[in-house]
Amino acid sequence: MSSEIFSTWPCHIAQLASDLRHVATKIVVVYRPFYEWIASVYRERNAKTISKAGFASWLTDSVMEEWAANRSSTSVYSRYAAHFSDVVMHSLDSSLLANIACDDLGAPRACAWFQGAKVRNANVKRKEDSTGECLSPAQRQTMETISIDLHRTAFGIFVPFPASDFHDQLSNCFGNR
Repeated sequence: MSSEIFSTWPCHIAQLASDLRHVATKIVVVYRPFYEWIASVYRERNAKTISKAGFASWLTDSVMEEWAANRSSTSVYSRYAAHFSDVVMHSLDSSLLANIACDDLGAPRACAWFQGAKVRNANVKRKEDSTGECLSPAQRQTMETISIDLHRTAFGIFVPFPASDFHDQLSNCFGNR
């Protein structure tokens, strides 16, 4: 389930932890860079609930701050880590399934299969999912700053922020072109 689902459930985490206290429970959170995730959230919800005015119109500083603080993978990780002792975070990349099978599930056969398989991730985008106009320089700076802060929260200062990917996404208006 995505962080959008788990992030809207914060008042029940303590109860869930209490209900599962006699069961060995591991919470696995998958990290996705904020800049990539927030554009995906917009496209996912655009047809139903978010303004048709476009991504740049919707993506105000307050929207970025609220979603980063309350719904990003790092905020979900923090809330669950407060109640569960075994919470891990993995990056969304081609080794994700192998990492979960090998490190989290301790499933050697599945681990071996995933390590030998060519698994690729893809974010399928339909033409009607356009994000609209590109972001202003101020929006780009705010998004980059928030993305860097969340990345450092998740991985520390020694794991470099994927700046080249951010700028590639930026040049593509986060999926608009």
